[in-house]
Amino acid sequence: MSRNGPATNLLMALWYKRADFVQEGRKTAKKVLDAKKTPAINRALIRYLLALLDEDSAEAGIQLDQYCRGVSHVKEFGIEKLHKMFWPCAHGLYNLAFAVWKRKAHDIMLPEPDCFCRDQAAPGRLRMTFIPASRS
Repeated sequence: MSRNGPATNLLMALWYKRADFVQEGRKTAKKVLDAKKTPAINRALIRYLLALLDEDSAEAGIQLDQYCRGVSHVKEFGIEKLHKMFWPCAHGLYNLAFAVWKRKAHDIMLPEPDCFCRDQAAPGRLRMTFIPASRS
């Protein structure tokens, strides 16, 4: 089990289909969701992952939309308005549904906020490539 929080355990449960991660993820998710200081974007992320576990496409669509709405409230070092105009993490969450559910993921409602680009919503369409810095 991961000590990094419920999102990690839920992601591991979805990806590797392991029941032990499901149990631990649900237990820690309940604690985080019950905490009043949990940011809205984190609540939406956890609820989205839980909806994927429960195979509830309607709830997954609602939570993905809430996640995208929370992007404008992110206040982390290095995240500026430009970063919030296009949020690749939302596309990654959307594509995760296709990796886990296959065809059923088409039932997920696309988010309304502008940080989610609908033309990039096709599964596998958005590719993020890591290019290591040169050591010159």
